[in-house]
Amino acid sequence: MKIKNEMEVIELALNGNNRASEQLYKLIRGIIKNQLYYCSIYDAESIELAHDLTVKVFDKLYTFKPDYHLKPWVERITRNALIDLYRFKKNKSLVVSREEPYNLNIKCNDVEDLETSLIKEEQSKYLEAIISELNPKDKNLINLYYFEQFSQKKLAHELNTSVSALNSKLNRIKNQLRKRVQFSRLRV
Repeated sequence: MKIKNEMEVIELALNGNNRASEQLYKLIRGIIKNQLYYCSIYDAESIELAHDLTVKVFDKLYTFKPDYHLKPWVERITRNALIDLYRFKKNKSLVVSREEPYNLNIKCNDVEDLETSLIKEEQSKYLEAIISELNPKDKNLINLYYFEQFSQKKLAHELNTSVSALNSKLNRIKNQLRKRVQFSRLRV
């Protein structure tokens, strides 16, 4: 298909012409496959991904304007969809739900120990309430690092980030928790 005929074929396809739709499908699918190959995605999933992206492009076909060129327009949609997919997989990779309380399991031998254990138990409940107010990603990170005891190196590897970026994120979360603790003490 020549560039000057692209708009004609797109209009025919949008108006229900099967031959034009088939021609356009082959062209778009070829562009998407080239883009996937360029991004080094050529495994078994790529066939399904190419099909999904082709459907996505066809769904957006009504937004195509005559001053666009088809190839860069399809490549941009494909690239954006791949970025979204990567972000989704990255965020979905490690999730731990914590249903048990943050209990410190302290055994007491005398009255002083009993008082200390009750204070620590109260602090555990308080900490649990403060952590539950965090957004799900931050809460998950705190659970993995402090309660599941992942090392920073392992956690950074699992989250596809650097150790320093992870450390910064943990420090930001700890600062948020400190502010919430200070704020709740001011309210009491």
